[in-house]
Amino acid sequence: MATGTSAPKLERHAASSPSLLTSYQVAPPDKYNIGDSWKTWSLVFKVYLEERGTLSDKDKKVALLSCLSIKAVEELQAICEPSEPLNDAIQFEDLMDSLNKRYLERTNDTLERNKFFQLKMGSSSLKEFVTVLKKAAASCKFPTAYYNMALTDGFILGVPDHIRSALIRSKPSNLPEALELAETVQLSKSSLDARPQSSGDLNVNQIQRKGHQRTTQKKGQKGQPSSAPAGNGDQRCQSCGRTDHLRRNCRHLETTCNHCSKKGHIEAVCRAKQKPSSPPSQRSGQKNQRVTCVRVNNVESVAPPFSILTKI
Repeated sequence: MATGTSAPKLERHAASSPSLLTSYQVAPPDKYNIGDSWKTWSLVFKVYLEERGTLSDKDKKVALLSCLSIKAVEELQAICEPSEPLNDAIQFEDLMDSLNKRYLERTNDTLERNKFFQLKMGSSSLKEFVTVLKKAAASCKFPTAYYNMALTDGFILGVPDHIRSALIRSKPSNLPEALELAETVQLSKSSLDARPQSSGDLNVNQIQRKGHQRTTQKKGQKGQPSSAPAGNGDQRCQSCGRTDHLRRNCRHLETTCNHCSKKGHIEAVCRAKQKPSSPPSQRSGQKNQRVTCVRVNNVESVAPPFSILTKI
């Protein structure tokens, strides 16, 4: 049995009755230290409670906390978070069940620690993530000297990249310091994201967009245009003829045409296969124009212009 666990102690108290009868009372057990036999200590503690008689649920919780070491109380707090062990919503038996699971069940420490260091903050807040880490650390059985460092390392590994970079540069020595710095970085980023763009920023963005449009147009001029306006104003893909996407997103960009054997379109839209439905002078998409026939009866002949080269 570990040195931290002792058998019930009997203390003699003088009775207040005139007969001077002697009564005996069981003393509280020694404080439970992590590493002691929980099975033995919890039995001694139950004997102590039985001797004290009927106690309220809160009195039992107070007695339990007063008989635990600081480290054991910290782990119990981590299990109960975001609540507290003395909260009325948590019963004494709930605390004992949690401690039984913590100190009696055999767990794979290496596996639990691997899970701990893979935890990510995700959509949780920074403080909520700290609570998650403390609960997970309760089953990792970190050595006492490494416990706080493990929480700090797990916090740094689990926060988003921009916060992690700042923490790595600052090298916080403990979890409260890391949490404070992370909250500062997060607040700064939120303020920057919420800052309205100045006119200078807008001008730069407009110039960048215009430059991108010019570049896109130049690329379109080198090969076939990505889309061409049809008679009804829809943008039709030159690779397949559909109107629900742009040509650069078409799955037929690498398809070889069965008619002209060229890559980039299907036979249904092949230009080499299509027969002109209007005179060459008319462009596709233009409305048909009426042609009026005029009979010419008299034609006046006009001599062609001529020039005379004169040297002076």
